Amino acid sequence: MMLEGDEMGDRRTALDRLGLSHRFDHDLFLWLGPTHGILLAVYGCYVISLLSASVLWRLDRDVVDRLVAGVVVDVRRLNAAACLRLLVAHFLLPLEKFGLVCGLVVDCVRR
Repeated sequence: MMLEGDEMGDRRTALDRLGLSHRFDHDLFLWLGPTHGILLAVYGCYVISLLSASVLWRLDRDVVDRLVAGVVVDVRRLNAAACLRLLVAHFLLPLEKFGLVCGLVVDCVRR
């Protein structure tokens, strides 16, 4: 963020001068600072995950090793077409339940 700080400041100033609204150009993290609440929550989740994994690993190393090996095997077995089909199904479900206009609103709010 230190390298992009001046660039992002210039962008915000230009948008304010032109009376335009800030939008996310395909990269939300460019608009968030390193101390933004969302990123702090993600950092917190990483720390909690790391601490819980290390505690579990110290309690029973074999169980954790089997769990991690099972996860790696499951990830390697993922089918790209099946993942895409699930993503499309999650997007289309609100459209099916609420219709086109309301479904798009519900789908945008849900994400």
